[in-house]
This record gives sequence, C-alpha cells and structure tokens, in this order.
Amino acid sequence: MRRSGCVLIVLCAALMAAPPARAAESTLLRLLEVLHRQGTLDRATYEALRAAALEEAGQAPAEALPAQTPDVAAAAEPAPETEPETEAEPEPEAEAEEAPATEVRFGTKGIEIQSGEDFYVGLGGRMHVDAAWYRDDDTDMGDGAELRRLRAEIEGTVWRDFDFKAGIDFAGDDVSVKSVYLTWTGLDFLELNVGRFKEPFGLEELGSSNDTLLMERAAAEVFAPGRHVGIGVTSHGDHWTAALGGFAGEDDFDSDDEEDSGWATTGRVTVAPFVDEGRVLHLGAAGSYRAYDSDAVLQLDIRPESHVTDISFVDTGDIANLRSATRFGAEAAAILGPVTLQSEYMRTWIARRMGDPDLALDGWYVVAGWVITGESREYRDKRGLIGSVVPRRNFDLDGGPGAFELALRYSVLDLSDEDIRGGVQDILGVGLNWYLNPNMRLMANYLRMIDLTDSDPGFDGENPDMFQLRAQLDF
Repeated sequence: MRRSGCVLIVLCAALMAAPPARAAESTLLRLLEVLHRQGTLDRATYEALRAAALEEAGQAPAEALPAQTPDVAAAAEPAPETEPETEAEPEPEAEAEEAPATEVRFGTKGIEIQSGEDFYVGLGGRMHVDAAWYRDDDTDMGDGAELRRLRAEIEGTVWRDFDFKAGIDFAGDDVSVKSVYLTWTGLDFLELNVGRFKEPFGLEELGSSNDTLLMERAAAEVFAPGRHVGIGVTSHGDHWTAALGGFAGEDDFDSDDEEDSGWATTGRVTVAPFVDEGRVLHLGAAGSYRAYDSDAVLQLDIRPESHVTDISFVDTGDIANLRSATRFGAEAAAILGPVTLQSEYMRTWIARRMGDPDLALDGWYVVAGWVITGESREYRDKRGLIGSVVPRRNFDLDGGPGAFELALRYSVLDLSDEDIRGGVQDILGVGLNWYLNPNMRLMANYLRMIDLTDSDPGFDGENPDMFQLRAQLDF
C-alpha cells in the first residue's frame, strides 16, 4: 500500500535520526500509537515498527499493546462529534396577552372610547332650547323661553356582556335623574335590565325626544307610565320585539308620597310584517297593571303640547280611594320612503274603593311626516321604534341644504268620566323641521286648540293659538 510504505519510510528515517534520548523514544512510541489507532498503520506494521523502536532503545518488545496512559488515550481517541456548545437559551416564557389598543373617537355619537371588544364608553347629551308665543282667549298662557332639556348621558360596555346607561337632566330648577340601568346581554336573543328605565309602553313615549315629529309628544302621553325602578327582560327576532317588566316606586300620576304608589307589571309586543329599505309596516300593543296602596292619590294633567306655558287646560284633580289602574295601548306606523305615518290609542281604567265609581279615560293621535328632500326616517328593528332623519347632504354654505320635513298631527285627550270632569281637548299641530346635520335640528310648530269641553277648571270653549320654536343639539 502506498500510504503505509510512505509512512514506513518516514518512520525509519525518524528512527535512524532519532537520538537515543528517553524523550525521543517516548515521543516516537506515542506517535506510532496514534497512527495505529487512527487506522493509518495496520496492526502488523505497527507491531514491527514498535519492536524496532524498542530494540533500537535496547528494550524487550512487549507482547501486547501497552496500557494507555490518560494522555495517550486522550490523544488516540478522536473526540466525538458534538454540536459546539452554545449558551443555553432560556425557555420562552408564556407570552403575556397584549393589552388591546384603545381607540378614542369623536363624531355623531359624541365621545367614544373603545378598548377591544370588552370595554366601551360613550359620552353624549342633548340640549333643547324653546321659545313660545301664545294668542290667548281668556287665559294668559305666558309667552317666554326655556331650556327644555340639558342632559348629560353616559353609556358603555363592561366585559362585553354588561351594558350600562345613565342620564341626568339639568334643565329647570331641579336636577332630575333620567334612565339609570344595567343590562346583561349574554344571550343574543334576550336582554335583562335592572335599574330605573321606561316601562315598555307607548311608541312615541319609548322613542327619543330627539326624534319626535313635533316638539312635544301628543297629549295622550299622559297615560304612558314613564320611568320607574324595576327589572325587565326584552327580546327580539326577525322583525318582532317583546318586553316585560316589574316596577315599583312613584307613579307618574301620583301627587303624594312614592311609598304609597304600589307596584306595576308592564309589557309590550311589536311586529313589523314588512321591512324593506325605506318601506316599513309596524304594529304593536302594550298593557300595564298597577296596584295601589290604600292612601295613594292620582292626578292626571298635561300641558297643551307646549311646555313653555304652565297652564294645563285638562286636569282631573286628585282621584282618591284607588285600587288599581289598568292601561292598554295600541300602535301602528308605516314608513313609505319620505312619508311617515304614525298613530296610537291609549285607554286607562281606574278601579276605586269605598263605593266610588270606576273610571275609563282615553286618548289618541295620528301624525304624518313628509321629508321634502327625499330622505326616509330610520326604523329601529330591535326596539320596534321610529328613528330620526339623517340628511344626505349636511347644511353647508357651499350648497348642502340639510333635510326638510313637514309634519301634521291631530290629537284628542278625554279626562272626563263619572264624577271626574278633567276635560276633553282636541289639538291640531303643524310642524316644520330642518335637519342641518345628524346632530342639529331647528323646529317650528303652530298649534291650535280646536275644541275644549267638559273642563271643570272653567276653560271650556277656549281656543288658543300657539307658536313655538326649538333649537336642538344631540350627540
């Protein structure tokens, strides 16, 4: 073999040239050992060279391979192939959940703060400033102006399934608490409400004051229960809604202490058999039963669809010996492109003690609106309510007109029955609404008392004219 021959020649030369010193001998033996273990020398060659080296040194050859010293073993054994040592990388820690980005927006819904899907806060409010002039018959109604509403509102979501809302009104002489409640929304088809909120009764009453066709709701609103503390459930599906609640606290009719006002159960159902873009048919019904404590007293009175005046032409005075009040309401509405039609009938039966006769009082209205600029009012399917008008082009000096709407309403309220002579009034109202943008509206109303009869306070036959204006901001 060429390789062995070359190595042999090299070793022989080394042997001949090597000094007889002990160090050279030891070095040569180690070299032979390494070459043998690496496979460069076969065993026969290795033994022959080793014997020759020992004979040259004057030693007897060993029969076996000498025991390896630690140094020789270390040199002979090729180091195992291993990965180069690197610094151990620490095990990756569980990645901490990144906090969701917080987004702050300011727009048509006020100031909104959103943090992921779990947290949301919206800050908004409304301001309604009114002025009114009256052409009186016999009773001085008092021209003037007022801050009708100045409301701060906050709503939001906590941990996705819990919503809250609170509103406080600063208009007038007193600060008044409006709706304050918590809603659980854990199920898609059902919501649970706890707090102070409107009892589910009345299409116009449940709708926002920002969305009414005329400045004030129709006089039949006097039969709607309004806001009370209670617990309620609401549900909705494809074009239907249902709501039911139990309530306690002061009745809006009640002129005495709220602790005498008993409890109530109220419910409402609606259905929209036809819903399409710009085309809606809405039907609904509501009922309420309130039981009174023995000392409760009711008084039903309402201003003539104008709030600046303090005069109420219809007023039952105190109704005592109450047992219960049962309310019924029927509602219908249609949206036909730019035209909105809406009507409600409400009736209240009042049961009395001590042999006093029971009473049946009622009221109704019908109203129509026409958006001259062609927009349609929105329909809030999940609540069964009529919304507002959003202009296609906001008012702008460069040519945007906003949106204009005409409204016409006729309403009747009858608060006379048996021994109670609260009066019967018919009012005709005409309105013009100018929506400058989604947050601002200017309103002008003309109202005429068409008929006023059976009024115990002595207002029979009066036919005042009422003209009123409103500047409205909501966000």
